[in-house]
Amino acid sequence: SGTNGSYITKAQTGDFSASGAKLQLDKDVTLPLQFQLSLSQKGGVQRFCEVVWRSTTTLGVRFIDMKQPKIVRGRATRVTAAD
Repeated sequence: SGTNGSYITKAQTGDFSASGAKLQLDKDVTLPLQFQLSLSQKGGVQRFCEVVWRSTTTLGVRFIDMKQPKIVRGRATRVTAAD
């Protein structure tokens, strides 16, 4: 089953903390409410995120624990945030 998800877009991170981050997307794309964020090019460091606010190409996310039952496990979407 597709736990790797599909690559959507690159993003720059700002206001990064232990609980969440502000993401500046490279383009305006439709993201699901919950998605997987890769914090390195090769995807070695990842966080599962939930969108808490959004403008056209900027969004605020909070990091969520994949063990929580409310996580939608159907289709994971991956966003890569790398410098």
